[in-house]
Amino acid sequence: MSRVQSSIPEDDRDRSVQRAGPFKSPEDLRRFFDECDTRRNAGTEPDWDEHLHTIEASRAAGLPNC
Repeated sequence: MSRVQSSIPEDDRDRSVQRAGPFKSPEDLRRFFDECDTRRNAGTEPDWDEHLHTIEASRAAGLPNC
């Protein structure tokens, strides 16, 4: 089994924990993840070029290569 650590806002975490509750069947678990996917996909994804620009700006502001 693998563990994954993720940083999420506390209110999102609290809502997820409340919604999750005890799962009584695999179908309950599937339904929970389907609901999470629906909420996550509801927004507009940022432009990829904007992501690249942010990454490059971060690299440029970092420590120089030695």
